[in-house]
Amino acid sequence: MSGAVVTLNAGSSSVKFAVFRAADGALETAPALKGQISGVNSRPALEISVDGAPPEKRELSKSEVPDHAAALDLLMGDIEQRLGDETVLAVGHRVVHGGLEFSAPLALTDDAVARLATLTPLAPGHQPHNLNGVAVARRHWPDAPHVA
Repeated sequence: MSGAVVTLNAGSSSVKFAVFRAADGALETAPALKGQISGVNSRPALEISVDGAPPEKRELSKSEVPDHAAALDLLMGDIEQRLGDETVLAVGHRVVHGGLEFSAPLALTDDAVARLATLTPLAPGHQPHNLNGVAVARRHWPDAPHVA
């Protein structure tokens, strides 16, 4: 099966990502796309590198990116546009804290996300943003498995 695997690191002031193409059961080691939206709460900017080329940079307005969820939607929409008809096969998420319960990769079911949300007091500056990234990505790619 061919398609792409998306990795996402939704932090408190930036959203970083990489997209790896997959074909014939193998994942390419160099990302086809990588970049970030930085300055989510101040001066947002989008930076994307395609196939290792120098990054394309674009300043964003606060009306384009009024909040974290809008930054995630904008970024995922851009990824979808660049992938065209390619299928997103899976999405990997960085989640800061798994507490004592989660110390290995975890399928992000509704129950798992709810349990991770209870750990917000352990990383209040990061966990809500990580889980917001999960929610937005699950909305964009509902058929792909999501893993933390």
